[in-house]
Amino acid sequence: MQAASDLIKFAAAVLAGFSLWWGRPAAAAATPLELYIPDPEIGIEFTNEILAYLRTLAPHYGFELKEGYVSTGDQRAELEQLFAAPEREQICPMLLSVRDVVAAQVAVERARKGQVPVIFIVLDPGKSVLDSYTGAWHVGTNRRLAGAIEAEIIKDFLDTHSTWDRNGNGVLDYVLLRGESEVGESALRSRVFKNTLTRLGIKAHILADKICDLNEELAAQQLEQYLGEAGTAEVEAVICNNDAQALGAVATLQQHGFNNPQQPESLTIPVVGVDGTTRALECIASGSMLGTALQDPQQYAQVALQLLRKLIDGKDFDAASQGVEFEGEAQLKLPFIRVEQKQAQLLLGQ
Repeated sequence: MQAASDLIKFAAAVLAGFSLWWGRPAAAAATPLELYIPDPEIGIEFTNEILAYLRTLAPHYGFELKEGYVSTGDQRAELEQLFAAPEREQICPMLLSVRDVVAAQVAVERARKGQVPVIFIVLDPGKSVLDSYTGAWHVGTNRRLAGAIEAEIIKDFLDTHSTWDRNGNGVLDYVLLRGESEVGESALRSRVFKNTLTRLGIKAHILADKICDLNEELAAQQLEQYLGEAGTAEVEAVICNNDAQALGAVATLQQHGFNNPQQPESLTIPVVGVDGTTRALECIASGSMLGTALQDPQQYAQVALQLLRKLIDGKDFDAASQGVEFEGEAQLKLPFIRVEQKQAQLLLGQ
């Protein structure tokens, strides 16, 4: 019931914010806005969903997007090359989603030179980057909450499914699919998940810890490799740092005869993720995936654009009206919402 209540509150906050931008007339002369995000071709689905909303909403806040894409490689070099392009000689306000702290600092230095605001979305550039320039902001989420939600979903599954302990050892044996090594947001989600299980009284053991770069195909390959070597008998859950990896895990499990809708309970291995992408919601609604910690791409785009407009216009940002919270002086935290089958079906209008 709490999850459903949170979902209703979240939807109300988003709709309230939606009405705010919808009623705002577009500026007579659009403000150029530089946007640097992962290349849509590399398949980061959640970022792509944010991009779609940014393209739709930008004109309503008086912005004209100037898009540039970075890969998962040397983002600093890529940004410097983009900044050097003749069409970017004029320094404009910026929105970025980069995982490289050095690349983030390069962007901040450009913003400082032009005395324009720069907002980092999704990935946190770190306190040192944000503190280095008063015009630098981060729009993200409470990073710890995602891992805690995943653990709570798993806890409730174990409480209601008597067949979960497939090897009978009284310990939750799981495969972890994460985005990066021992640092960053993905690593934090993984640690919080394990710590929350302990707090909830669940003994757990990691069978395999695979770095999958938040990529669906790589996650499928890594899980297939593990199952090919160790088999499926010990696997009692697959915990993923994002929904793309979770979808890859589900695809692999289905090839091994698990997680197909309408199958008996004994042939379901719970898979959880983070983001709440459309395809993940469809998978959850069907029963092939257990749940996710949802962050809303429309709210990301809306909050980032409204904050940027307020900064440019010299006005205060009303966080409460957007359903977000301040953390410190330069960070806005969006909510994560627990989503399982009923909530996914509601969100999809089923």
